[in-house]
Amino acid sequence: MPLLIIDYLEQGPSTSKEIQAATGLSQATIARRIRNMKDRIIAVPEGRTVKYAAMRNAFNSGNNIPLSIYY
Repeated sequence: MPLLIIDYLEQGPSTSKEIQAATGLSQATIARRIRNMKDRIIAVPEGRTVKYAAMRNAFNSGNNIPLSIYY
């Protein structure tokens, strides 16, 4: 069974290429699905690359926080 993008991102932030390798999906499919999940995924710029991280509802108040913390 193929790994879902959100399941993969719950393990930690990843680039589009890492998501492609884990899921077997094309870059275009990943871009489209991430765009459709904008309320569940955050894009974090790191220099010239972008990493994506899963989000969760925080404290039942409607606030979202990334699952992984960046320092």
